Amino acid sequence: MHNKQKCVSLNCDCPSVQDCQSSITVCFNGVSFQIIAEGPFDNGRTWLYKVRRLAGAELSHFNVQFCVDATVTQWQIFVFDPALNQCTELLASGTGPNRNFEILPNGDPASDCFADIPNLKFDNLSDFEDITDDFCFQFTLDQCYQTACICVGTKAGPNDGCACILGPSPDCAPCLPARGFRI
Repeated sequence: MHNKQKCVSLNCDCPSVQDCQSSITVCFNGVSFQIIAEGPFDNGRTWLYKVRRLAGAELSHFNVQFCVDATVTQWQIFVFDPALNQCTELLASGTGPNRNFEILPNGDPASDCFADIPNLKFDNLSDFEDITDDFCFQFTLDQCYQTACICVGTKAGPNDGCACILGPSPDCAPCLPARGFRI
């Protein structure tokens, strides 16, 4: 492996946000992916996840725990260039469900980790296998939700793994109002 992070798999018993990581490595059946959470951006509404394949089979889909009362106003899939640590070429985007993006309020039956967890599913990533092994997944929500420790998962072939990372509140806890001084 390219990094020294501890591998985690099939563990979505998430700690408090204070004890949550913004970078994790998910490992299962000889496969490992590094996941880095960035955000929130855009007044707390946009989240970005960089997923880098470290070993094993190619990524077929990526799941992010999600609050079913929230609305995704836009989603995007990019190529991730680890050497530059940047998202580069746009591969797919939209404002609603399509072949590469679904909202699964009752869980994902194709996933051991997310069978009962509401989630956003970035799917059919094999469409892009000839372009990249590393992806950026970005989504913008209708409003700002507090940062929490949430479950994310990767699937390669018939197997998947998951772990906890920073993200938007799965309970739809709105952001606290900004504190300031009135003059």
